[in-house]
This record gives sequence, C-alpha cells and structure tokens, in this order.
Amino acid sequence: MTVRIYKSFIPLFLFAVTFTVAGYFSRIGVDAHHDGIMFKPAFDVARGSMLFRDTFTQYGALTTLLQAGALMLFGKYLLTIQVFTAFFYGLIASLLYSIYQRILPKSLSVITVFLWIFMSPYFLVPFLPWASVYALFFQLLGTYLLIRYEEHVNNSYLFGAGAATAATFLTRQPGGVFMLCAVYAYFFCTFITKNISFRQLIRVLYLYTCGVVLIMSCFLIWIATNGAFGDFWLQSVRLAYITGTGRTNYTILGIIATLFPGGHPISLWELFPTATIFLSIVFVIALKQKQNIKQAKTVLITAAIGLSAWTQYYPLNDDRHVFWGSTQMFGLLTLAFFTVCGYIFRISFRKHHRKLIVGCTCVILAYFFGPLIVLRFTTGIERIRQPYVRVYKPDILRGMLVTADEAYYYSFVYNTIETYFQNNPGGNVINLSAESLYGTFDPRIKNIHPVNIVWFWLYDSYPDHFINQIPSYIRQNKPLVTTNVLDYIPDGYCPLVTPPNAYSIVLSLPCK
Repeated sequence: MTVRIYKSFIPLFLFAVTFTVAGYFSRIGVDAHHDGIMFKPAFDVARGSMLFRDTFTQYGALTTLLQAGALMLFGKYLLTIQVFTAFFYGLIASLLYSIYQRILPKSLSVITVFLWIFMSPYFLVPFLPWASVYALFFQLLGTYLLIRYEEHVNNSYLFGAGAATAATFLTRQPGGVFMLCAVYAYFFCTFITKNISFRQLIRVLYLYTCGVVLIMSCFLIWIATNGAFGDFWLQSVRLAYITGTGRTNYTILGIIATLFPGGHPISLWELFPTATIFLSIVFVIALKQKQNIKQAKTVLITAAIGLSAWTQYYPLNDDRHVFWGSTQMFGLLTLAFFTVCGYIFRISFRKHHRKLIVGCTCVILAYFFGPLIVLRFTTGIERIRQPYVRVYKPDILRGMLVTADEAYYYSFVYNTIETYFQNNPGGNVINLSAESLYGTFDPRIKNIHPVNIVWFWLYDSYPDHFINQIPSYIRQNKPLVTTNVLDYIPDGYCPLVTPPNAYSIVLSLPCK
C-alpha cells in the first residue's frame, strides 16, 4: 500500500507543480488574435452554435468541444479556457513522468520533467489556450497506451491508442496524421526485426486502426448529420494545407532549415530530434539482436511518436512550437546523455558507477538547459512584477490581468459596442480584422457567416463570402465594423478615434 501511494505521489506532485505555475501565467495578458482564434468558436458552441457550420475554427473539433464544455461548466470567460489549458499542462507532466520512468532512473525522470516545466514558453510570451497543448496530451496518452500494450499484450490498450490517435487529429490535424504514420512505422519495424510475425502485424494494425476508425466515424457522422461537413473540409483540412504550403519556406531546404533551427554554439532544439534519431537507430539494432527487448520497444514507441510531433517545428519554429514539438523528446535527450555517460564510464573505469553516471548526466543537462531556463526565470519574474490591472469589462475578459493601457483600450472597445447597440437595437458588429475576440464582447453580436475572421489565405476557401457577402451585408445593414488597418474601412464609413493598441484595430461607423 505504501509503495502504491509513493508511486502515485510523484505524478500527482508534478501535476500540481505544473498546474500551479501554468495556471498563474495563464491569467497574465490578453492576445486578441490568438486568444480570439480559440475562444470565439468555443464561446459560440457553448451558446448553441454548430461548429464549422455556424462558427469558424482552423483546428479539429475536439479542441473546441473541450473548451466549450469548460465554458458551460465554469463560466463563459477567457480565463476559463486559460486555466483549463493549464490543467492539461499538468496532465501532460504526469504522462511524461509515467513514460520517462520506464526508460530512465526515477531521479532523472523527475529532473527531466522539471526541465520541461521550466522550459515552457509562457515564461517568455503570453500564455495561449492553443490546440497544440490538447493534441500533445492525446499524443502522450497514445504513447503511454502503446507502451502498456507491449508490457501486457492487452488489446484494450491497443484499441485505446488508436482512439487517442484519432483524438490527436481532432485537436490538431497534422499531429494526428503524422502520429498514425509513426505508429504504423513502429509496428512494421517490429515485423522487419522479426519480433512479430506477419499475422501478428496484421492483427495489431487492425486493432489499432479500429480505434482510430471508431472515433473518426462518430465525428464524421456528427458533422454530416448537422450539415457541417463541407465547412469542416474547407476550414480544418483545406485551410491547414493552404497554411502549410503557403509559407515562403515550403521547399526541401526551407523545411530542413525550419526543422533544424540552428543556434550557437549548439541549438538545444536541434539536439532533441538528433538524439531521438540516434536512439532510434541504436534500439532498432538492439531489437534486431533481441537485446533489452522491453526497453527497446518502449524507446522506439516514444521516439517514433516524438519524431511525428517534431513536425510542429514547421512552418513556424518560434518558442511555442519548438517546445510543443520537442516535449516528448525531452526524456530521449536525457537518455542519450545517460547512455553516452555510461559508455564513457565503462570504457574509462571498467565499472558501471550508476550514481556517478546520473551525476554526469545532470551536469550535461545543466550545461545545455541552464542558460535557457535562467532566461525564462528572469523574463518570467519581470512579467510577474509588471503593474497589472484586473479586467472587469467586457465580461468575457473578467479576471484577466493586463496593463493599464490595455485595460483602457478593451474598455473603450466594449463601451463603443455597448453604445452602438443602445442606438441601434437591431444592429450588429462585423469583424474585418484578424482578431475574432471582439466578436465575443457582446452577446448581441451575430455571425453572418461561419468565418468571423479575415486572413488572406481564407479567400481561397470562401471567395464569395469576402467578395460579395460581406460588402452586401455592410451596405444593407450598416453595422459597426472592426478592421486592422484604415485601408479596409468600407465605403461610406468613418473611423472612430481609437486609443493606441497593439493590433492597430480601428472601429468605424457609417459617416454622418
């Protein structure tokens, strides 16, 4: 009983630390663009709208449905999905430990998870309730279930891993596609190395695929019966393709440069995939030679799915995406250092000094992670010490902490919308900017089309909406319009004097 409590304590402790740290930073700052992308569809669904058909999301439905559920349970505030995302960060920390402690000494497993916690991007930049966090949870859940399957050969784990893969797709589409390919590659590897027969290969792929197909079938039936399949295809499939291929670095050399960010003297973000590829080769050989089969399978499952997440580096390898993309590879980098240190000790001293090897590994980790963690600590402390103001209006921002200028700006936008509706009870607010958050400032704002945000790459998906529907609606209904720049202001509209803001948002009304 005592041993069981001790085993449960460590993942619970790591969950609590992560949730506390992430939860604290989740309150600081409002990003009208990124927060709006996630909050607007969840807000609409929580009020009864049909996803894709009535409101726009570029990601999978499950992210929005989870966040909409949180809004219905805990209140329709941005802070709700911020803290809800921090909760998922905590779950991720627990899963990381559960995976790492199977391939590393427990002490190094705990240290590695702490390194992951304090390498988080929200120390440097605003916390985001982004789909990548939810996709990362399901990706790790699928990894854990596959490892459990190899440990116990229980079909339910294999089926559950397939369901987790589908859930990964339904939170972040590319992540699910690459994860599916990675799992197939792992099982083909066990077949090629003669650890399973061809008949067993077909059986495991069948059971795993059944889990994927079941979840995807339920989802497709749901959106088809609600008349949302066409919009789902345009928003979550076609748009994802356009976004990825529309980048200027969509070439072989551009993709390679994005996947290997570089740095001086050695980029930590390059070391993650490099170490993972190195371990994959080492343990494929071990599997072929029937050495340490249990550990080899665990490492190869973790490495295969970890490399599938590496694709998050592309097309944007900023602080957030490289962190999400490398999360599963943190433990593999530690294992690579641990393996190299063990090899050196065996060559030098002819003995396996485990404690010294662990200590040597910690020194190497400190060398690579130390400067980046110090940067995050100093930047995080500076952000915490800023003189923030608690937001009360609009209601959806209640509880968030922003600067005094930001609080004044959001209050101005809210009061302008409120005054507009007082003078125009049957009016509406149309967003022609990239910040859909403003569409949630007042419950009287109605979507005239599922797309409530303006991006240049959305024109290919909904050309008629931007060319005909929006201009026609504005001419006939004279709504309040929000735009990013003055060039977007409709004919016959005059801009209001708007306080300076980070997003260059302009409010405009029909000229008098």
